[in-house]
Amino acid sequence: MLAGARKELQTYRISLSLVPHALFWGDLRLSIFYSLFKFGCYPHQLNEDLVARTILRKGDVVYDVGANIGYMTVVYADAVGSGGRVVAFEPSPACCVFLIKNTSYWSTATVIPKAVSDTVGSCMFEEHQCLDLSRVVFGAVQDPSNRVRRVAATTLDDVVSSGFPAPQFVKIDVEGHELNVFSGARQMLRRHCPVLMFEAFDSRALDACLAALKEIAPTEYQFRRVRSSGPLADVYATGSDMTSNYFAIPRWALGRFGALLNVD
Repeated sequence: MLAGARKELQTYRISLSLVPHALFWGDLRLSIFYSLFKFGCYPHQLNEDLVARTILRKGDVVYDVGANIGYMTVVYADAVGSGGRVVAFEPSPACCVFLIKNTSYWSTATVIPKAVSDTVGSCMFEEHQCLDLSRVVFGAVQDPSNRVRRVAATTLDDVVSSGFPAPQFVKIDVEGHELNVFSGARQMLRRHCPVLMFEAFDSRALDACLAALKEIAPTEYQFRRVRSSGPLADVYATGSDMTSNYFAIPRWALGRFGALLNVD
């Protein structure tokens, strides 16, 4: 009986609030699935998820960099429809088990089990017990009890040059590795100027990201900060309703954002 209960927890179907018809499976023994089980989403990031769905169009190509267990990959696949495509990058073997399963129902989703960085080859990867905190490492690990392994790595420039369609939207969730991702995407960013969503945990990280993007595409992007609800804010806005996520919006996409760009 206990064995059966454990098996049920390991392969539990979760109902997603943004894609209720999706087949999405999780292991309820793992903390990464708790909020999805309880709310059908991650409440702290729901507004950014809604913004992304608002600006995506049928037929768009999305790169999900740091796809984790596939939640956002599925949300994006639903948004871009059968004529679109989602390319999901994830180096964590533990996450890829769920990512591959949860995207197997979507013919437009492709999983690339690699880290995205500034070089093609390999890099060291720290797999955290909390799967959403796993990251590429160059120095000391966060926790000695975490497993560190060598994983395959690629760049977004190499992905596009190898024949994948260039994206209209790129989500980057790489736990501090953003600058390396930007560096490995210089040609793609200059030629195709996709919308970017990225994370910066403090002002120093934000300034570094903005400087990198302005150097790569000096006149192309406007920047906005994501609130916990409502329109996007000024990139340097502060307050209790601000998140650590940001949009880089190219000129061609301004019309897609519309009223979301209203800044108080």
